[in-house]
Amino acid sequence: MKIKVKLLDKTLLNNYYNILSVISVIASFLFLFCDIPDFARLPAGIALVLLFVSLYLLLWLRANRKKKIILHINHSTVEICGGDLFSCDGYKVIAFNEYFDTQADDVIISTRSLNGKYLLNYVTDLPDLDARIAADPHLRQCIAGTEDRPAGKNTKYTLGTVFKNGDYFLMAFSKFDSSNRAYLEIKDYIHCLIHFWEECDIHSAGHPISMALPGTGITRFRGYENVSEQELLELLIWTFQTSKVRLNLKIVLTEALLEKVNLCQLKERFRN
Repeated sequence: MKIKVKLLDKTLLNNYYNILSVISVIASFLFLFCDIPDFARLPAGIALVLLFVSLYLLLWLRANRKKKIILHINHSTVEICGGDLFSCDGYKVIAFNEYFDTQADDVIISTRSLNGKYLLNYVTDLPDLDARIAADPHLRQCIAGTEDRPAGKNTKYTLGTVFKNGDYFLMAFSKFDSSNRAYLEIKDYIHCLIHFWEECDIHSAGHPISMALPGTGITRFRGYENVSEQELLELLIWTFQTSKVRLNLKIVLTEALLEKVNLCQLKERFRN
């Protein structure tokens, strides 16, 4: 078990103090009606201290092993858990680059990325997909410009724009440099997500939406190279909170990400 919640974590301590307050009230009420003999006071005191220490350690271990939380934001349910995105119900979000490239060849799109796995395993006709993306009237309203590129498509779209393809939301997420390296700045990440929630409000029609945590793959964050997975997840939830959009949202994390993210801290920060 990886220790992601420190022993003296502030959130953990606050939760512990809340539990102690309840125990103290109950104990004070009981002691009004019963006396502890003198010979039993020391053993009772030691037992009580051991109980409190054991309770804290139990809470600490539970916090480090937590695999799922549910937040209630904007009258919406936000579930954060581990699992397989492709097995989720409802719409599943796949992050593309701003050009909606579909060439999974480890040159433009990594075959190991979620984007690459989707294209290789869940799209049967790439030319048809490309044609529908190019002709989509909604996407035409979200064109951000064109670029003369040696490989890949030339039309780029506003970050956060969604193309609905069956049970999938294809999202324009990352920018590409001249060497086909995905990158973003933190302000791009925030603007992308704010636009994305608006797009979900347009396309979801009340259906649940599942997504991985965007930005935790090979995307580079310029000017903020050391951004953590915890910070990205907090930004994702914060933008959803500020959007005021109502969705049933599931954020699906890999086991590796679950080992890095402090779910208890998230639960406390976004508590109603």
